[in-house]
Amino acid sequence: WSHLGVGLRSRDEVDGRLADARAKGLEVSGPHDDGPPVGYWGIITDPDGHHLEVAYGQVVTTVVDDAATVR
Repeated sequence: WSHLGVGLRSRDEVDGRLADARAKGLEVSGPHDDGPPVGYWGIITDPDGHHLEVAYGQVVTTVVDDAATVR
């Protein structure tokens, strides 16, 4: 099992993306709130079986943001 993960700007955006996917008939898991370092997330599965994770508050997001401000 593998997936592509995308960091979003807020919990509301995660909720909205998951709701849109459900409305289009896609398989959705979540939202799940696992706290740090995992954050708030859900999985959208497309008809071909590909998995997209949408998330907010993962530690990797803050590491990337911090690195971008150092440049």
